[in-house]
Amino acid sequence: MLLASVFDMISMIESSAFLLKNIIQGSILG
Repeated sequence: MLLASVFDMISMIESSAFLLKNIIQGSILG
């Protein structure tokens, strides 16, 4: 299923972006 792997990739990218955003905010605030 190509669609499933694409969905997995998108969710992985979204969670990575979320983590990066938290780290960047923590660096700015910290």
